[in-house]
Amino acid sequence: PLFINILAECVLMRFRDIIGIIIILVLIVVFPVIGLYGDWLWFVSLDYQGVFLTSLYAKLLLAALTGIIFFVVMYLTIRIAKKRLKKPSKHMAPLIGVVALLSLFVAAGFSGGWLTYLSFLNATDFGVTDPVFNNDIGFYVFSLPFYSYILSFLTVLIVFSLIFTIITYVYCGERKKEKTGTTETEEIIVKTDAFSLPRQAKPHVFVLTGILFLVIAAWALIAQFGILFSSTGAVFGATFANLHVLLPALYVIAVLSVIVALALFSRKFRLQKLSFIVF
Repeated sequence: PLFINILAECVLMRFRDIIGIIIILVLIVVFPVIGLYGDWLWFVSLDYQGVFLTSLYAKLLLAALTGIIFFVVMYLTIRIAKKRLKKPSKHMAPLIGVVALLSLFVAAGFSGGWLTYLSFLNATDFGVTDPVFNNDIGFYVFSLPFYSYILSFLTVLIVFSLIFTIITYVYCGERKKEKTGTTETEEIIVKTDAFSLPRQAKPHVFVLTGILFLVIAAWALIAQFGILFSSTGAVFGATFANLHVLLPALYVIAVLSVIVALALFSRKFRLQKLSFIVF
């Protein structure tokens, strides 16, 4: 089970490392709690405890969801990479500790989207549509910021998954060693290829990169609505260049990103064959 595997990895960590992580966690938790207590006293003085509790619940919910999802995905990514290695040379405990610490920072960062989350839950129509996409104005006020928030989290998640996947293969993979020496001095020099990426890593990295390109395609589709807020022209809003140049370019980027993603998922293509698409 996943929980048992996590405990097993944590047991392998040295006692000194565990104490250090605990101290860091305490410091991370104590200072925000002090700030929250000060805010609570201020809202109580204004008799707005309900407003404070609503925002607090939303922050805690987003922090829990983003932190847990980030940690679980990172952990599964590392475990998959470890299983693909025939003989892992090192334990995963240090990487798991780094992921746990990083999950707290991710949770703290994305908890700041509590107002965007609550606005999305309480979205309402304005009864007025824009002249370009025919969307209600409420979509741009309540829904679009939340979609951008989700894509931001997915981008961070996939990028760090890719980074930790490569780190796992390099850190835990077997190093290629080459011995050279002379019979006169009996001196042996060991050359270690410390940064080689094993062959097992390619399908894993290709899949994650493909998912990243799908996220890029989603960003391109979301970005099309941003032309309504453009300030690059003589007037504020969608200009002729935005509608006839930038908008088609965003569609092209989305389509090309999907094509690259499908090519990477197929695992029948080599990166050299995709260069004409990427560049």
